[in-house]
Amino acid sequence: IGIIGGNNPALSNRYIVVGAHYDHLGVQLGQTSPGADDNASGTSALIELARNILANRDKLGRSVIIVAFDAEEMGLHGSNYLAEVMPADRIDLMISMDMIGWLEEAERLPPSINLKLKQYERSVMTATDTRGFAQAGVPTFAVTTGTVSPYHKPGDTADKIDFDGLKEITLFMTTLVES
Repeated sequence: IGIIGGNNPALSNRYIVVGAHYDHLGVQLGQTSPGADDNASGTSALIELARNILANRDKLGRSVIIVAFDAEEMGLHGSNYLAEVMPADRIDLMISMDMIGWLEEAERLPPSINLKLKQYERSVMTATDTRGFAQAGVPTFAVTTGTVSPYHKPGDTADKIDFDGLKEITLFMTTLVES
């Protein structure tokens, strides 16, 4: 967990939490699932997002908490714990980046960011690290390119990641968090 302090005296004690989970299934039943999309894509974007925000921290109003979660695959334990111990009334938004490495394949449209609003927190199958925060009353935003990749399978390898799309999403997220 890292905190990048905001510069607006009226907002610097308010937070935007941005997270991604770094755990994956690994080896199960003798098969290795590398986890390139789920969720090395999210954690690599998280690191780049933090670098971008630090380089432009004078633009920040609110403080930003950058957090890499563990135990997402086991039931959202890491993010749920943080949501329980953080003061929800000081968090203005929680963003989770989970499986964001297949933008071109997911869209099959000209390069752009398309937003679709879904209630991820209502389903155990689609829940991500936003869930505990949403249950605590914090507005959440889950960023994903969907389930088009071979996630949780041996084919989830780095050579299949859409790096241009990953960069586009990271730059979008940087602009969003800095706003």
